Amino acid sequence: MPPRSVSLIVVATATASALVAVPVPPGALGAPEPPRQVHAGPDPAAALADWPRPVLRPGLSEPQIAAAIADHAKLLSDTGRFSGVVLAAHGDRIAVSRAYGLADVASRAPNTIDTRFNVGSIGKLFTIVAIAQLAEAGRLALDDTVRRHLPDLALPGADRITIQQLIDHASGLGDIFGPRFTAAPPARLRELSDFVPLFVDQPLAFEPGSQTRYSNAGYVVLGLIIERITGEKYRDHVARHVFARAGMTSTGLWAIDERVAARATGYRSVEGAAGRVPNTDTLSGRPSSAGGALSTAGDLLRFWTALSGGKLLSPRWTAWVLHGPPDGASRGWGFGGGAPGLNASLEVGQGWILIALANFDPPAALAVTRAAMDIVRGHPSDRAAAR
Repeated sequence: MPPRSVSLIVVATATASALVAVPVPPGALGAPEPPRQVHAGPDPAAALADWPRPVLRPGLSEPQIAAAIADHAKLLSDTGRFSGVVLAAHGDRIAVSRAYGLADVASRAPNTIDTRFNVGSIGKLFTIVAIAQLAEAGRLALDDTVRRHLPDLALPGADRITIQQLIDHASGLGDIFGPRFTAAPPARLRELSDFVPLFVDQPLAFEPGSQTRYSNAGYVVLGLIIERITGEKYRDHVARHVFARAGMTSTGLWAIDERVAARATGYRSVEGAAGRVPNTDTLSGRPSSAGGALSTAGDLLRFWTALSGGKLLSPRWTAWVLHGPPDGASRGWGFGGGAPGLNASLEVGQGWILIALANFDPPAALAVTRAAMDIVRGHPSDRAAAR
């Protein structure tokens, strides 16, 4: 991938969301060197090939950039490609905060800036921060094995897989989605332990640490480690130690049948169907440590501000979350998540924070943030220019 990309790419599969970190421009996060790539997946640029692109002009003022971002999001909404919320912040100012489309088709309830969207694998960031907090407190070490903290989990390679490898998708563990997930059925998956039978008896795809492959199962195991160490449910722990500390008052891991105000219904495309249909039957009964939290664009901005500002972790561990260890794999910004009927994207660069949340299939939100970053730059990204 080009070294100057700032996107985190969403890899959408039939039922799962994926999160991929790629390098950021030098200086964009105050780092002396751009971080290395931690996990690679197919670039969804091809999915955007037929999508409208914004007219790009260099040297725009902040108000002109804001207007161009809002206009492009409206174009995508008017053409049936985007339904959701767009937020763009420049410095300490919010330049764009707009909502488009419907949160619920049946009731005709519109999306608003306060609508809660399923943010998919962006939720993995909450897990990473929670692990870093426990490491900072001396309650775990990144080279601890799974066996040390979960001695009763009959997981292949538990005595060799480390916490760092789980974070970096280098454990050899696979996915939680597939025939077993569908047969469960998904609505019955409500505790992290409910997800374990989906993968615990599967052989490792490779020797831990020898390569990387996206693993939702690995992040379920991280959540189980958090639960074992703290004695709390994962959802309760991150609510107190991540959401509350960041001021994220509209974010949570609510069950699918809980009454939650301003929750967007996801709408997925189905081959042969006349229009999009609700994605409710594809969702687990409750989000997990691998993703699926409900959040707002404003709360994701608060999360970024709290994390990058050192309110969630010490400077050392903040740098680890943002850039990774100096001698190991690194995570870059932004991040994204996607699955049928949901897409979330956050990109940081050029002094801007760009957030889009959608209750449509990928690449609805990614299309907005990628176009917005091109508008900020005044020229296409390296990837877009190469197409």
